[in-house]
Amino acid sequence: MDVETAPPRSSQNRLGQDQAVSGDHGGVDIERGEGGLLGRVPQRRRRPHLDLLRLGPALDGGGGRRLAAPGRPRRLGVDRGDVVAGVDQRVERRHREFGGSHEGEAHGRFLCPEFGLASKAAPSYRWPMASQEIEVLAQALAGLPGPGPRSARRAVLHLMKKRETALAPLLRALETVSERLSVCSTCGNVDTADPCTVCADPRRDARLLCIVEEVSDLWALDRSRLFPGRFHVLGGRLSALEGVRPEDLAIDKLIARVAAGGIDEVVLAMNATLEGQTTAHYLAERLERFPVRITQLAHGLAVGGGVDYLDEGTLAQALRARRPVA
Repeated sequence: MDVETAPPRSSQNRLGQDQAVSGDHGGVDIERGEGGLLGRVPQRRRRPHLDLLRLGPALDGGGGRRLAAPGRPRRLGVDRGDVVAGVDQRVERRHREFGGSHEGEAHGRFLCPEFGLASKAAPSYRWPMASQEIEVLAQALAGLPGPGPRSARRAVLHLMKKRETALAPLLRALETVSERLSVCSTCGNVDTADPCTVCADPRRDARLLCIVEEVSDLWALDRSRLFPGRFHVLGGRLSALEGVRPEDLAIDKLIARVAAGGIDEVVLAMNATLEGQTTAHYLAERLERFPVRITQLAHGLAVGGGVDYLDEGTLAQALRARRPVA
């Protein structure tokens, strides 16, 4: 480092009037007070491709002219045009390295959070994993209730790997159900025969009739093997918000079925929701003129549940449905 003695300056040159750093940004100028030393220390160069803020003569007006230092520390100004140009050049060079192109308007722009500016960005490509037919199959499986996109892709991959043992039987089962699918004209169940298997089973007690909202409720109760009677599917529940009226459900068919006779008890197996309970009360009013016993599924404490975890509504239902201990 070369050190030379600075020429003496007048004592009237206060701190606020000292000369600022010059426009030469290759080094750092250090000034001291009266009779001090003026040192010039070369600044360590950084790699050009990492230095986005090559300020050059754009600092504080540039041009190599000196600016008067203010009475307080002052930050060096940055020309936004130079910063944007530097960012654009870097993005374009990096995009050319990966074989991209900036022609057209299809690439959009990204925001530079440090300067609040926008610059062109390279597009993101979605490479296809398989053919269009397999993609359609995966999307169809993903649209089913339950599996998501990843589960659907795993299912498709399993079917392709086990084509003879998994894919072929699945295709045959789907074709058979698609050809024979029908709705039971008696209870509203979905089956491949009319009447359905439940209605055609002679072992079931025809004097017991259980009313459910959906086919899934029928399958759940029948799977438990606890109800020996038959079923009637309404196809939904009454809802003022959704615009579901009694005419939209299979209520008239239910009334005709009960009026035909041969039924001693009607079980209202509605869901424990506001719409479900509304539907149950409506059905009870419609069926009270028939000589049948109307019952409802018990609501309250679940098997294995704790009392301290129940809400007030469930506790109220459990207290109302209490029974004597045998």
